[in-house]
Amino acid sequence: MVYSIIDQLGGVCLDEEKQPRVDLWLESPGGDAHAAYKLALFLRARFEKVYVVVPDYAKSAATLLALAADTIYMAPSAELGPLDMQENREGDIRLRSALDTAHSIEALFQRAVQNALVEGGQVIQATRLSREKVITHLLEFSANFYRPLIEQLDPLAIFAASTGLEVTVEYGIRLLQGNNPMAPPEILRERVRTLVTGYPTHGFVIDRNEARSLGLPVVDIREYDMRIEVESAFRSQQESGANIITVGTPADFKIVSKDNGGGEEDDKATSNGRAKANSRTKANA
Repeated sequence: MVYSIIDQLGGVCLDEEKQPRVDLWLESPGGDAHAAYKLALFLRARFEKVYVVVPDYAKSAATLLALAADTIYMAPSAELGPLDMQENREGDIRLRSALDTAHSIEALFQRAVQNALVEGGQVIQATRLSREKVITHLLEFSANFYRPLIEQLDPLAIFAASTGLEVTVEYGIRLLQGNNPMAPPEILRERVRTLVTGYPTHGFVIDRNEARSLGLPVVDIREYDMRIEVESAFRSQQESGANIITVGTPADFKIVSKDNGGGEEDDKATSNGRAKANSRTKANA
């Protein structure tokens, strides 16, 4: 599907000069990080400016794609999410979060140790036994208690998930470097690592204030110059239940009249492509 979008934006052979801008309306729970990164690279090569609009949510690999933007327009309740790699294991009905898989054994280990230490203090007070003896027995108890869970974990799956997250980190750093060539690499790496490992779950909500605190170029969606026109078309397609992965020119979205608040055609809309992506597809993010 990435190649379909590329074809609609002029194809892989970029003989002509860069176009002024592309606006990507992005609403997606995520998907293939490799596809998101490839599309981000193409948009950077094809257009002078890349604007991403998030009316509701752009999670996981969709957040990765948003890192290619010069500006990210977010609604007040819109959300980004931790960077993640979606896994498609044989026999699974739905995709799995590499973040959840990679952190599973670490979470179990921390829980076992924490239980031993926390409960240990109470046992010492109640029994007057030595600290060494109590901790030793509680650690042994925790190990036996969690062993059935640990034995169900697949070491290869955990390694693959950890490697996938490292790939996502590297993709994120490279995309941020594209718009911040003078930024110290260690700062960019810290920002991306926070996006990958700084949140407890795959579904954690990163609102626009949080995104700004991470150094992302987030502004209020009301500052987007084509908001009324494109949102009207976007929502009408969404309400019909259609999956939207399409590219249009500014003229395609000049559908709002003066009577319903749109005004005359806006001369600011100079891009040769405006891409829209709905949430029920994994092709672009």
